[in-house]
Amino acid sequence: MMLKLAITPGEPAGIGPDLVIKLAQEKWHAILVVFADKNMLEDRASLLGIDITLIGYQEEVALPLPAGSLYSSERRSDSRRAEYRKWALCRRNTTTGMRRKYARDV
Repeated sequence: MMLKLAITPGEPAGIGPDLVIKLAQEKWHAILVVFADKNMLEDRASLLGIDITLIGYQEEVALPLPAGSLYSSERRSDSRRAEYRKWALCRRNTTTGMRRKYARDV
């Protein structure tokens, strides 16, 4: 059975997407699947001047890919994305509010 590795690049504004793109430039004896926004990865690769081919992941037909290619999976639907953004915004506002309260109390 072929080894499968799931990769998450983390914060889109960080170095993670760059590392994922560099990782894809090597030949691996495993199936690499990145869980990230395809457009973000393609834009970042373009900024880095690196060619990358992103292929939609389908478990039943997955085979190791040549260097410069990577399987991509965007499992989150548009409604889930909107829900996540709303949650992240509330979380950020709550955390900021907690920091302000803590600063006042100290």
